[in-house]
Amino acid sequence: TPESGAEVSKVKIDKSSPLTLRFAPTADILNALCERRAKLGAKTVIVGFAAESATGDELIEIARDKLTRKGADGIIANIISEAMGTETNQVWILHREGGVTHLPTASKREIASG
Repeated sequence: TPESGAEVSKVKIDKSSPLTLRFAPTADILNALCERRAKLGAKTVIVGFAAESATGDELIEIARDKLTRKGADGIIANIISEAMGTETNQVWILHREGGVTHLPTASKREIASG
């Protein structure tokens, strides 16, 4: 569609030639929510997610940076390679005040229940 910037081919695409895909960035929902809350002076608690390929201290650093940049109240970070396609997960909950809570590997249902 013209709105998305996508190009529509008028002819059949030759499958023997390499294809190139171009992606358009999506809206930053977490940032928009935090900005809206600030403008309205709302008391809503906003928690974001950081599914990352990093581990250990690097994961926490990336999540802390996201928490600070976005202005959220918390970020739930996890290691994407451990979480995708599995029934278990482990997460780190980063609090705006500086604390980090680690929920060790458990079923995703248990993690969601807290």
